[in-house]
Formats: sequence, structure tokens, C-alpha cells
Amino acid sequence: MKLPKYCYLVGIYGVILTVLGSICVSKIGATITMAASILGQYICSSIVDHFGFFGNMKRCFTITKIRTYILICVGIYLCVIF
Repeated sequence: MKLPKYCYLVGIYGVILTVLGSICVSKIGATITMAASILGQYICSSIVDHFGFFGNMKRCFTITKIRTYILICVGIYLCVIF
């Protein structure tokens, strides 16, 4: 089965994420690294949902999502302080 060449970027992307995750854990700690990772995934998934990328159904951005972003950011800030 022939795959397009861009499909192999997934492996490279995985290696880069693993290396950067290890560096971040050693520099800023596991809790903040995990919280920032979850926030980034949530933001990316909201963008994909809002614009309907990858053939997904469009789900518009709501005020509830902004509240969730703020709550996550407050949690990350509290982790940095303590």
C-alpha cells in the first residue's frame, strides 16, 4: 500500500513532541507541562471545530469555551505560583 509522503511526518512529529516534552518536564515540571499541553490541544481542537477542518462538522466558538480557557489559564498560573 502506497502512502503519501506527508503521512510519514506523523512519526517525526511524534519524536519531536516526545523530545520537547522531556525537555519541558526537566525545566518547568510535569504538572505545568501537562497543563500547557492540554490547553494547546483544546485550543487546536476548537479551531478545527470552528472552521470544520478535516471534513468535520462546523461547531461555532461559544462563550463557554472562553470561560473554559480562562479557567485552564488560571490553573496553570496557580501551578506556576505554587
